[in-house]
Amino acid sequence: MADWARAGWYELLTRAELAAGRPQAAARWAEAAADSARRANLPGRSGLALLAGAEGLASTDPPAAYDLAVAAGDALSAGDMALDAARATLAAATALAACGEPDRACAEAKAAQSALQACGAGPLARSAAGLRRRIAASGARSQGTGGRGATAGQGTIATLTRRELQVASLVSDGLTNRGIAERLHVSDKTVEMHLSKIFTKLGVSTRTEAAATLIRAEDLSAQDAGEARRTGHQTSARDETRQAAHLPKPTMTFSQQGRVGQT
Repeated sequence: MADWARAGWYELLTRAELAAGRPQAAARWAEAAADSARRANLPGRSGLALLAGAEGLASTDPPAAYDLAVAAGDALSAGDMALDAARATLAAATALAACGEPDRACAEAKAAQSALQACGAGPLARSAAGLRRRIAASGARSQGTGGRGATAGQGTIATLTRRELQVASLVSDGLTNRGIAERLHVSDKTVEMHLSKIFTKLGVSTRTEAAATLIRAEDLSAQDAGEARRTGHQTSARDETRQAAHLPKPTMTFSQQGRVGQT
């Protein structure tokens, strides 16, 4: 079997082993997916390997699982693999729920449900809807983990992933979809996928509304920026948003026991 095809099968086997209650075997398949993806060197295959890693860590290390799921979504979107990118969004939602961040988890689950419905993946869309219901039924309030929760004044902007924040920032700069695609070196279709998720998470229906939401969030965070300036930091609220949008992607490492780690 060609390396480019192996990562997909290994990700499927990771899920199968987890469903059977064999996490150690799942970790081995996730490691095999990562090895295969490195040899294939294709965004979609890398995305599937990252997704396998996220699935393997969902129950034992939710924060790391979230980071891998977000990176998987970016890579799968870059490979125009819409269904798998939506699965990565659902994995991110599951990880956030386990982290005790119900607000962000619900936003991710809602975006995943919409994307999965658009792909015609009814059972997976129902899984996303079920996750939203479970989070709502828990009645839990956001507690935040390690800075992942919403910061003061940012509101729903905090639910955007790094890549989605990049796209939203470029929309607020007035770039067209083609212009954003050229800036980020992705396809027009990938930009459209990101915009669809941005609209869902922000509760808007147009580019203008999305840009206005981003700008309002930046303005509301100006108080924090002013405090930073008074303590000797000159970064503006908008600069902080842009810096957050350009954080490096996490990479995968595997220990001898087959666990996925962050570097």
